[in-house]
Amino acid sequence: MLCLSVCSSLPLLAQSEVAELTKMLQNAKHDTIKLFAYSELNWYYSDKNPQKAEGFAREELKLAQKINNRRWESQAFNDIGISKYRLGQLDSARHYYDLSLKLRTKIKDPSLLVSSISKIGVIHQEMGNYNQALEYQFKALALLDTYQNPKYLAMTLNNIAIVYEKLKNYPKTINYLIKAIQIHQQNGDEYFLGKCYANLASVYKKTGELAKSDDYLRKALAIFIKFGDKSSEAGVYNSIGMNLRARKKDDEALRYYIKAFQLSKEIQDNSGVRLYGHNISCALTDMKKYAQAEKYELASLQQTEKSSVAQLMLCYRQLATIYGYLNQGKNVELYMNKYTALKDSVFNVEFANQIGEMEVKFQTEKTKRALAEQKEKAALNELKSEARKKWLLVIGGIAVFLLGTTVWIYRSQKLKRLNQQREFELNKQLDKVNLEKSFAEEKIRIARELHDNIGSHLTFMISSLDNMAYIQEMDKKLEKLTDLSNFGRLTMKDLRDTIWAMNHEGGTVEHLIGRISELRSVLPNSMEVQIDTTMDLNQELNGLQLLNVFRIVQEFMQNTIKYANASQIEISLTPDDSGFIVHLTDNGSGFDVHQTDLGNGIRNMQRRCEDVGGTFAISSDQNGTRVECRIPFQLSTSEMA
Repeated sequence: MLCLSVCSSLPLLAQSEVAELTKMLQNAKHDTIKLFAYSELNWYYSDKNPQKAEGFAREELKLAQKINNRRWESQAFNDIGISKYRLGQLDSARHYYDLSLKLRTKIKDPSLLVSSISKIGVIHQEMGNYNQALEYQFKALALLDTYQNPKYLAMTLNNIAIVYEKLKNYPKTINYLIKAIQIHQQNGDEYFLGKCYANLASVYKKTGELAKSDDYLRKALAIFIKFGDKSSEAGVYNSIGMNLRARKKDDEALRYYIKAFQLSKEIQDNSGVRLYGHNISCALTDMKKYAQAEKYELASLQQTEKSSVAQLMLCYRQLATIYGYLNQGKNVELYMNKYTALKDSVFNVEFANQIGEMEVKFQTEKTKRALAEQKEKAALNELKSEARKKWLLVIGGIAVFLLGTTVWIYRSQKLKRLNQQREFELNKQLDKVNLEKSFAEEKIRIARELHDNIGSHLTFMISSLDNMAYIQEMDKKLEKLTDLSNFGRLTMKDLRDTIWAMNHEGGTVEHLIGRISELRSVLPNSMEVQIDTTMDLNQELNGLQLLNVFRIVQEFMQNTIKYANASQIEISLTPDDSGFIVHLTDNGSGFDVHQTDLGNGIRNMQRRCEDVGGTFAISSDQNGTRVECRIPFQLSTSEMA
C-alpha cells in the first residue's frame, strides 16, 4: 500500500519548472525566494536522487538559520527528513522530523503540526511500531478537528488505514479508506484519490475480492496516466498482473508485468526493475519459457546485487532453477554455490572469532612462562652475587672487602637495571597480548550478540524464503512475504537495540530505564508492565552493563509471553552495597525449577549476569516466576583477568 503522509504539493514537477527553479536560485535577490526554490527542488529530487535532494535541504537549513527564520528552519528539517526517509534511514528521518515538530509546536501553525505528526506516524509504521504509528496518526486526526482541512484529513485517514492493513484488520482498513475517498471526491483532490483507489484495490485482493480489486485498479490507472505519474502507473500494471496470475491467466498477466518493467526502466526506477523483472521471470518459468525467464531474471539480478542479502539469495535460487530446466549444469552449480556461500557467510563470524580467542590465550600463556623464567634466573644471579660477596669478605680482608663491596654494588645495580629492562619488555609484551585478548573478546561478544539475536531471525527468514519455492498459490506467497516483511522490521529493531547498546561506552540508569520502557511496544495490549527504581537516575553504568541488563529484561519478557500465561510483569532496580539488584517478577503459572530442564532463555540470562560479574538466582511457583541478578559496579581483579 502507498503511504500518503501530509505534504503541501503533488509529487510532480515538469522539467521546465525544475529549470526555472534552478534559474531562480542563481538570480534571486530575496532570501525567501531562495528558500522556496531549495524546498521545491528537494521535493522534486526526493524520489529520483535522495542524496541530491538532501543537499538542497541542507542549503535551505543554512540559509534559514542564517536569517533566523523559524518557519523555514522547520521546513528545512522536514525536507531533510523526507530525504532520509527515501534513503531508508528511518532513525535519521525520525530525528529530523522531531526537530521540525519542536519548532512547529512553538510556531503554533496547525497545518505544519499535522504534517510533522503524520510523518512521524509513518516512520513508526515503517519500523513496525504499529501502536505508536496509530497513536501519532490519531493525534493528527484530533488536531484536524480544530483545524478544518479536508485534504489533510483524507491523507490522515489513509495513513490510519495503512496501519490497520499491516495489522490485518481489513474491515477497518476498508472503512478508513472509503472515508478518505469520499473526502477526496468532495474536495476534488483527484491525484490523491488515485492513491487511495490503489490502496483499496490491494486490500480487496487480500480479502479475495478480485473483481472489486480490478475495478479500483482501473480507476487508479486512469488518474496516474492523466497526471503522468509513471512510477505509480507501473505499480498498478504489476497489481493487475498479480490479479490475473491469481486467476491462472499467465499470458495476460505477463503483458502487464512487462508494461510495469518497461516503464520502470524508462524512469530509471531500479527497485521497480528488480521487482517486476523477477515477477516476469517467475511467470515465464511457470509457462516453461526458460530462455526468456533467464533474460529478465538477469536484469533483476543486476539491481538486486545492490539490494538486500535475502533478495539476492532469492534471485540466485531462481536462476539456478531456470538453468536446471535449460540443462546448463555449470550455471546451476555456479548460482547454487553463490546461494550457499551467501547463506553460509551469515554464520561464519563466531567460528572465526573462537579461533582468534584460542590464539590469544596461547600467546598469553607463552609470555607468562617467559616472564616467570626470567624472574627465576634473576633471583639465581642475585644469590650468586651474594655468595661472592661473602667469599671476598673472608679472604680479602678489609681492603678487599671495600673493593669487593664496590664491585658487588656496581654489578648488582647493573644486573638489576638489566633485569628491570627485561621485565619491562616482557610486561610490555604481556600488556600487548592482553590488549589483543580484550579486542578478541569484544569481537566474540559482538558476534555472540548478532548470532543469538539477529542470526536466529535471519535463519528463520532464509528458511521461510526457501519454503516459498514450494508454495504455488500466489495469494499465500504474498501473505508469506507480508509476514516476512513485518518480521524483518522486528529483526531490524532488534539490531538497532544491539547497536545502541554496543555504541555506548556508558550511560546512566535513566538511559537504561528509557530503553527498557520501549520494550512495552512488543508486548500484548493485555500485558501490564510496571518499572520502578530507587537508584540515582544519574548513576553511571558501563556499556557492557547497559547491554546485558537490557538483554536480561528482554529475555524475561519473551519467556513470560511464551510460557507463563501472565498478565503482569514487574521490573525494579534497587541499590546494593557495591552495585545494584535487578528484580524481575511475573504473576504467571510458574514451573518447578528443580524438575524442569532450564531452556536457552534462562541460561542466556544467567550467562549475561555472570559476564558482568553478577550472581543470578531464579525461583518459581504457582504464584509466578522471580529472577534476581546482583551486579557490582566494578568487576573484581580476578574477573577482569
